[in-house]
Amino acid sequence: MGLSSLGAAIGSAQRWPLTVVALTDKLINIAIFWLPLIGGTIFFGLASNVWTGGHKIVALWMIFVGAVLWLITLTFQIQIYIQTTVLQPQLELEPTQRSILTWNPLDSSMNIRGENDQFPPGHWRTPTFIVRNKSQISAQDIRIDWQAVKYDPVSLIANNSIFQTSQASFDSNSLVLSTPGGMSFQHPFEFSASLEKPFITPNRPAEIFLPLSIWNTAALFLISDLPVKSGERSQPYYFDLKLSWALPEGGKTQEFRVKATATSLTDLNAGPPFRALVEFSVEKPGQ
Repeated sequence: MGLSSLGAAIGSAQRWPLTVVALTDKLINIAIFWLPLIGGTIFFGLASNVWTGGHKIVALWMIFVGAVLWLITLTFQIQIYIQTTVLQPQLELEPTQRSILTWNPLDSSMNIRGENDQFPPGHWRTPTFIVRNKSQISAQDIRIDWQAVKYDPVSLIANNSIFQTSQASFDSNSLVLSTPGGMSFQHPFEFSASLEKPFITPNRPAEIFLPLSIWNTAALFLISDLPVKSGERSQPYYFDLKLSWALPEGGKTQEFRVKATATSLTDLNAGPPFRALVEFSVEKPGQ
């Protein structure tokens, strides 16, 4: 057996117990709901026949057992509701600060940093957000899923005058912008990405960041829509964020929608580099 085959076999063996446990838990949950419910219904049905048959004391006890089984079913449902709703983290999301976006078509460079960041030239930082846990329940083994609104980047660059001096090429997860005879920059570029975080505890805000590859989708869109005059705002661009956790079990994924809007800080007619102030707001879907 080759190393690759052995690795695949070990991986399958490790996943198999997890699959069995998940299936067993599902079957147990189904049994917890249906068995007492069915049992109670059977006892009530039999009690009717026993009562009419003259065994009224026996029927009375059968009615009592049936009522207890139905009460057990109701109690289990209340317990599941408490576990999946009340005893779960309640997370809120808010941006930490506004960001400065810089685009220079002369060398095809893009840069992003916080409005209050004091970085040397060439340094950057993607937008960050604070997650607050409003409950007293810690979330553990958190998965952070970012999804940017999709568009066609090739058409966007080809049809916008601000990119007319740049050449662009794409592969599965990167964008290369270059100028004829000049420099070229490779930018990570994706519409979706996932991150992990070990825990978010009560009364201690946690920081998460927008992955650079996801941010670049927004940067390209916002640059393409920068107003000609300084002080005017672009169209908004959106991200969907999902936060889920492994512990406590049974929790529902919490979803947020992040809106980014750029205000031009330079007059496009004055020439590059172009700068914009990017503001973020957070809302829950449906608000």
